[in-house]
Amino acid sequence: MMRGRAWVLSALAAALVSPGGVGCTNLYRFQHVEHATVTRDGRLWLAGSEGFAAARDARGARRLDYATSAELEDPFYRGSLGPFPAARIVEAGGAVHLITRAGDRFRWSGRGWRRAPLDLGQRDTFAHQLDFAAATSGGQILLYSNDGRLLWVDPSSGTPVAQERLFGHVHPMALDGDQLAGVGFEGLARTIVRRTGTERWEKLATLPERPVLAFGRVRGEWVAVLDVGLVVVDDGGAARFIGGRELFGRAAVSAPPDPGATRTLLPAGTPLAEARIRSGGFWSIEQAFFLDGGGLVLAVRDKLVVLDGPGPWVPRPCDEVVAHIAAAARLADGHTVVVSPTGALFELGANRCREISTALTSW
Repeated sequence: MMRGRAWVLSALAAALVSPGGVGCTNLYRFQHVEHATVTRDGRLWLAGSEGFAAARDARGARRLDYATSAELEDPFYRGSLGPFPAARIVEAGGAVHLITRAGDRFRWSGRGWRRAPLDLGQRDTFAHQLDFAAATSGGQILLYSNDGRLLWVDPSSGTPVAQERLFGHVHPMALDGDQLAGVGFEGLARTIVRRTGTERWEKLATLPERPVLAFGRVRGEWVAVLDVGLVVVDDGGAARFIGGRELFGRAAVSAPPDPGATRTLLPAGTPLAEARIRSGGFWSIEQAFFLDGGGLVLAVRDKLVVLDGPGPWVPRPCDEVVAHIAAAARLADGHTVVVSPTGALFELGANRCREISTALTSW
């Protein structure tokens, strides 16, 4: 079934990017940003499709592209065909690594990307589609392959030191220290699940039947971003729903959402379908980006709402870029930036977005 699905998706992608496709010639042949992160030295790294990579430090931004593999020439891996970036930057073992969706690993040498080994087992389309990559607190690289395996990889050798199978597909997924959680399935329902041990997971909450845009950690709590609001779960498993009106309403400008306006649902695992969703289409969340260190950027209409510290949710007008955001990050100086698909950087100020770096590629 997996192989059949891979063939169908690959064939569909090929139709989209072929000259005789459905009116979309070379749709995914453009280089564009899909991922941003900041390393310990304060450098901002960008990675994306078609070999795109770049870095920005005190001297400015520059392109640092990587070599795509034969697998990345397959339209199945190209561009944003799915919800997984074509490449991610991970800092582990004292080095910066670029890991592609197709299962390739590159190590930054100080002058360029050098291919490094990564043992994922037998060559297979879904075994080598990586849906998640992050650095653990112990310095290993945690990978999640589309065939349902978690692999803890030694960054020096590229060999897994441990691996296990998941009970089912989990996406999105987030790692906070040694805590791993994500959004899985229970039948047709989406659930927030947390790893408690080797091949052991617990259900924290069942989500409303709404699209899940992103998942991560904010202020010590797990957060699932839906199109109509947030489902927030604390470590004890207590869940609450924060609707769009609490997030984007006038009160949110000067104060955090009123605790009385949110709805606590107990015990852990209680379905949230009965939560009163008080958000109409006007308040629909369109994009969500979790920041390294626990912040969150939400895009809704012509505003960006930023939670990047202990203070309140603060709407930041950003008309010029809000519809074209590819990634977000918190810089070493504490400022939050959003990144356009072409690599332009916009710093989110109190009243406006300020472009601090121009585009690095073009459509």
